[in-house]
Amino acid sequence: MRIFGLIVLLLFGSVGIGKADDLVCNAGHCERNVTLQSGSSAILAVGIYGSNSSDCLFVEPHIETLVQPHLGKIVPRIVSRPVAPLDHLGRPDPCEGKPTKGLQINYISDSGSHGTDEVVLNVIVGRSQAVARYVITVQ
Repeated sequence: MRIFGLIVLLLFGSVGIGKADDLVCNAGHCERNVTLQSGSSAILAVGIYGSNSSDCLFVEPHIETLVQPHLGKIVPRIVSRPVAPLDHLGRPDPCEGKPTKGLQINYISDSGSHGTDEVVLNVIVGRSQAVARYVITVQ
């Protein structure tokens, strides 16, 4: 089974109210810095996607939380989204633009919290795997 389009906690990431620096990945390990206001939320991963071969059908990722946040919580949810133009290796994705689903990961900070938080996720889609570390500054 070949997995296309595992968007490694999304190169195309966006953030709700917060600000995210670029996701930096090296050998299956990714890191992103996020800054947000106390009591607000940020999208850590816009929509992690994987499919089998060229069928373009969504394969739900398995997420293991290796480091839990202490100033907030993470909330995963399935969202609708188009397949991105490139897969996690930067190759053109044959499913580009087709409608699919993705696993979105949101971080919600506790009201009144301040400081640095951390979330580390192990993302598994089929036989592909990546570890993503988020360093979150809550102001």
